[in-house]
Amino acid sequence: MCNIISHFGGLLFEGDCSLKSIGEYFISLSATAMIGVLVTSLISDQRIRNVFRIVTGILLLLVLLKPIAQIDLSHFGQEIGSTFRQEFTTQDYESLYQEKLCDQVRRTTEEYIRKKAESLGITITAKVELSTDHYPTPTGVKIYGEISPEQMTQLQAYIAQELGIPNENQRWEFYE
Repeated sequence: MCNIISHFGGLLFEGDCSLKSIGEYFISLSATAMIGVLVTSLISDQRIRNVFRIVTGILLLLVLLKPIAQIDLSHFGQEIGSTFRQEFTTQDYESLYQEKLCDQVRRTTEEYIRKKAESLGITITAKVELSTDHYPTPTGVKIYGEISPEQMTQLQAYIAQELGIPNENQRWEFYE
């Protein structure tokens, strides 16, 4: 029992957790049981004997549960919380923010290109590449779909003008 308790840094018991205290615990448990058996055997009336057995059982239960009453849980919640709480540094938050920002910019730009292509009567899929700056910007795009040369020229000009992605950073893959 003490090994389990000592795992939590001694937070549960205020007293010591030595072999002496464990021995005293078992002695008190055994003494209570022996006194209960002795007194029960001396009582001749069956009704009184049954009542005394119940009383002895309750006393044994109280002695058995006494260590639980000594548990100090005032710091236990804080200890568990700090053990399981993930500590983030400022760098971790910045990295998470940067990742979420890049994902948002990428999805928004891809959707923007897809909707513009739709307005031109084209069905495409766009995969956007971003800069690694603090504020990510689109630097390249790969476009998949069925598209005519005229439609490609229109969409290519639009992407270069509106998103600032030069023609050389636009890659096109056509479906047949």
